[in-house]
Amino acid sequence: MNINNFVPDSKIFDSIKFTTDTKSASDNNGQASFLDVLKSKMEEVNEKQIASENATEGFINGDSNITIDQVMLSGEEAKQSLQLALEVRNKIMDAFQELNKTQM
Repeated sequence: MNINNFVPDSKIFDSIKFTTDTKSASDNNGQASFLDVLKSKMEEVNEKQIASENATEGFINGDSNITIDQVMLSGEEAKQSLQLALEVRNKIMDAFQELNKTQM
């Protein structure tokens, strides 16, 4: 008795595009891929960290355009965005580990 005698027609795989190119990783609706969104959000977190550091340095150096409340707000915003990025990273890692545990 042969259970696995069904071999699907290879034409069904022609419609599936396997790609690792991030430039063409968007779906048919023109929406960005998950990788593109993740990269852009991490760049935003990095920009907030840099802006906070620049505001702190400017205040320390005596820049009259930067007030202490701007320094505190930019620092807190950078801190919150980094904490959110770490939580998202942890959730992604948890999901990845769960997928690795599943039996195929």
